[in-house]
Amino acid sequence: MLPLPLLKRMVVHSFLMVPVTPAGGQRTASVTCRSWLDVGQTLVGPTVQPTNCELDQRTARLVDLVGVKIADIQVQVLGPVTVIRDGEPLRLPARQLALVALAALSERREVTFARLGEAFGTDGRPPREATLRGYISELRTALGGYPALPPARHGVVRLGVARENIDYRKLRGLLALTKGRPAAERLPLLRQAHDLWQPGRLWDGLGDAQVDNEVRQLQDQRRTMLLELVAVNLELGETAQAVADAEAAADLWPRDEMVARCLWKALVSAGRGPDIQRDLDRRGRVSREARADAKELIAAAHRHGPVSLPTSLETPRQLPPAMTVLHGRGEELARLDALTAGREGPRVAAVIGLPGVGKTLLSRTWARRAEQRFPDGTLHVDLHGYSDLAPKSADEVLGLFVRALGGNPDGASFDQLLAMYRTKLAGLAVLVVLDNAVDFMQVKALLATGPESRTLVTSRSSLITSETVGGFYEIVLQPVTSETGLAILREAVGAERVRRDSIAARHLVERCGGLPLALKLVAAQARRRTHYSLEALLKELELMDLSDQGHELRKTIGWSVAALPPEAVLMLHVLGVHPGPSIDADVAAYLAGISRRQAMRAIDDLLDSNLVHSVEDNRFALHDVIREYATSEALGEHATVNPDAVRETLLKYLLWAGAEGDRRLNSGREVPMEAPDPRAPLPGFAGKEEAMVWFAREHEVFLAVLQNSAFAKWPAYRWMLPIVLCAFQTRAGHWAAAEQLLTQARDVDKQDMPDREGHWVDAVVLRLLGLIQRKRGRYESAIVNIGQSLDRCVRYGFPLDQAHAHQQLSVVHEDREQWPEALQHSMSAYRIYKDFDDYRGIAHTLNAWISAKLHSGSPEEALDYGSKALAAAEQADDSYGLGSIHRNLLRCHQALGRHTEAIKHAQAAIHLYRNDSPVNEAYVQIQLAESYRLRDLHDLRRTALGRARFLLTNLTDRRDHRTTLTRLNDELAAMHQEAGR
Repeated sequence: MLPLPLLKRMVVHSFLMVPVTPAGGQRTASVTCRSWLDVGQTLVGPTVQPTNCELDQRTARLVDLVGVKIADIQVQVLGPVTVIRDGEPLRLPARQLALVALAALSERREVTFARLGEAFGTDGRPPREATLRGYISELRTALGGYPALPPARHGVVRLGVARENIDYRKLRGLLALTKGRPAAERLPLLRQAHDLWQPGRLWDGLGDAQVDNEVRQLQDQRRTMLLELVAVNLELGETAQAVADAEAAADLWPRDEMVARCLWKALVSAGRGPDIQRDLDRRGRVSREARADAKELIAAAHRHGPVSLPTSLETPRQLPPAMTVLHGRGEELARLDALTAGREGPRVAAVIGLPGVGKTLLSRTWARRAEQRFPDGTLHVDLHGYSDLAPKSADEVLGLFVRALGGNPDGASFDQLLAMYRTKLAGLAVLVVLDNAVDFMQVKALLATGPESRTLVTSRSSLITSETVGGFYEIVLQPVTSETGLAILREAVGAERVRRDSIAARHLVERCGGLPLALKLVAAQARRRTHYSLEALLKELELMDLSDQGHELRKTIGWSVAALPPEAVLMLHVLGVHPGPSIDADVAAYLAGISRRQAMRAIDDLLDSNLVHSVEDNRFALHDVIREYATSEALGEHATVNPDAVRETLLKYLLWAGAEGDRRLNSGREVPMEAPDPRAPLPGFAGKEEAMVWFAREHEVFLAVLQNSAFAKWPAYRWMLPIVLCAFQTRAGHWAAAEQLLTQARDVDKQDMPDREGHWVDAVVLRLLGLIQRKRGRYESAIVNIGQSLDRCVRYGFPLDQAHAHQQLSVVHEDREQWPEALQHSMSAYRIYKDFDDYRGIAHTLNAWISAKLHSGSPEEALDYGSKALAAAEQADDSYGLGSIHRNLLRCHQALGRHTEAIKHAQAAIHLYRNDSPVNEAYVQIQLAESYRLRDLHDLRRTALGRARFLLTNLTDRRDHRTTLTRLNDELAAMHQEAGR
């Protein structure tokens, strides 16, 4: 045994009892007592209770304090469940493995007694709580004590294993990193995620544990990841690896026709079209539609040979997960099945009902079940119809859907977007899920067209006036029955507890009005208060004087909030003031003015109470109804925050973080602002990729802030935030949003600013607005706005911005092949850049001269400018500019017949463009293919043309590339025919 003074120090600092091994020693020094809480109360008082988020920190402090070694636990759930302790796999009983597996899947690494009872029950009867505690106790001993499995709290078992030691958490982290990244960067991340899956049957060895739902969710994630891996390999020209991954998917899901289509398309891209028929013969029975697709692909392979088929890779799968069990909705699910009854059945269904009645859960559950019936994808959007967030407009959603289907929405009018959307859907089988619509007009243009596609809508109000109109029918979702409500309560708090207080349980269900959300809130309070009977909880709820708060759901929310500690109420009010759809936990702590530890404890309490939910990596969100409640409370007499103070702090945070991200994107702009608060949790960007990922996560928050009238009282941010957003929006293709925000920024009243500063702001905003308009092909508007920017720069003395305006006008005129005007503006820009030693600007103006000299037929003179431009761009560390210069030098050497040199510059440009500019890479690939043709390198030429076709087909650019794509198809087909002779 350890000495008592050391034991006391361990308890005081960690509040948990830990079987330990002295550092450097072999013997285990076990610590035993009746309860870690008993000792904690003895030493420091009865109020000490560590929160879930503190346990890992306390364990680490224990190691530092007494120099002990705690067992290293690794958990593998991506395959047969395996627990490894200090490098050795443990031989655990099936039910202990199931407990570990269920906890490992949770964001917070925990599982409720209710879920364990469901998993281990027999004949519909869960085991007694004492039995479950026996499983937990035995598992704790096997894992090495309390750090790996702390005491159960509020009916919840928490796995005290670090996130990085659970393969599923690694998987989620890798997949999160792929968002917003180019294919070349996604590939190694996806490969690492793929390699985490272990051979063998998923969750084999768990005996009779009822875990079908979790296994199915894991299978869906694996399938989605494998299909994306195939897509990325094909995008990068790795056709052999794409086929190998598609074949692996086909082995795992031999009857899945979507996987079959993916394999067939990969075979075509690899030049193995005849293998499709062999795969068809091996499969035997497939649907008529799948067989027709296979025949079409075989015919395409005969016509075009081994070419890229990018549309096969753009199968959108946008449905969020629906992990919660759905109770008592069998009839409604059956009615929704009418959507898949065939071509003659209804094509649109609407689920309507009260807030909190479960419309979203029903729609997602059914959509997940029916997903296999829609091989061409699922589209999903939250329309924010009943929310404090601005409702999404039809044209905004059309743009998102067109892009998800492989189209190019940039610069298109509403009518053009609608035409593209309907054209894309015409021959596809796609499920469109429109959640939280305000009325029929919001969804009218978004309804899926085509004989095989269907639409599912949710709303609080009726969208039509009768049960069925033109293939559009409604399901009015009623509150759940008493028996269903009791089933929800049993799942959450345990069957034994409901049985003991059966009368109170029924009254609680009645008090919740049959609304599942209210039931979950009540159940959360029951879990938190394990020492309360359900009858005591019922009395507390009935005594709450909440008659002024509206219907029963608001009363239930108010009751749950009343039971929270002050910090959790503070956090809820902050989340109500925050206008974005989700919030980062560190940012929430900063806005609340509390420490991260306090914030995580508050968020733990809100999670325990079902008042917030986790949406992704360290981000949290509110249900719309709870957001409405939190917002009204934050603005009312019981507010714990100053809403304006929270809003202003959020504006400052977005500006500080956005400005740093903008610097990482090499925009060259600096917004005048106060120095950042050293306490602000600003992201540490290692490079432009991380900046792009951060902007992508926070983009909707930026939009919500700039569109919310409550933030209008700080006008300076209405021009500063669009400026720091512009580089991201330009690269990410959010051109319509950028133009809208910059137009608003241009019109902001700047009278309160010093005169000179206000004119500088106008000059910058006008230039950026013109830049975006040029991207969208609106040249006349671009020339007007950049010209006005130039006038302000000349009149008020902003020489460097004057050079930027000249440079932008030069590019606009170059796009229009107006060479005298282009040269005039680039020469004016060059002189100013030279005075300022601005090498980035010098490189861009010299590059414009290369284009002009090439156009005039003087490639040798152009090469002279090229060497100077390269030197300037390298000195400025401007990778995008270097790519553009190499592209022009490629053209110079081709004009001179120097194709070896041309190929070198082409490869250099492709390397620089690959992550930033697919359109530029595509046209360089076409130019490179021409040099390969003249060098008789036909295989390399075919590869370059195939890559170019893939890039152009999937481009999110403004230009119409149909003529180029037709020419590419013809060239590739001719090359295939020539090779077959």
